[in-house]
Amino acid sequence: MASRPSFCYKMDMPEPVDLHQGPALDLVHLSHQSLGDPALERELLALFDAQARQIVHMLHTLSSGKSNTARIIHNLAQTLKGSVQAVGARHVARAAEALEYATAHNAVKHQMTAHVAGVEAAVAETGDSLSDILRA
Repeated sequence: MASRPSFCYKMDMPEPVDLHQGPALDLVHLSHQSLGDPALERELLALFDAQARQIVHMLHTLSSGKSNTARIIHNLAQTLKGSVQAVGARHVARAAEALEYATAHNAVKHQMTAHVAGVEAAVAETGDSLSDILRA
């Protein structure tokens, strides 16, 4: 049996998402996904908005608890990252990816909390953009 090294590598955690890097929504991507149908665009955005807000609520609740919920948070981040692909919510995608990475690499509590806050902020910012589109 091979011996294990007596050291371990420290994985650098990604930084929380900078919400000032480009628009929150990629409207060209959304148009491609909906085949240019404005009604379908609004429906996709409304579904994404509802799901994203629900996931953020669950993430917030789980991350503020004391139990070991990293696997659940990881799965929620993956779910959110997947749903983002339909609407092109760039900031949410990056924030969910950073949270997913942090959970997969055993981030400490304060890092996890920072990444959950990043997802919350990205979803809130994207929600503001969605509101403008859905009202039109």
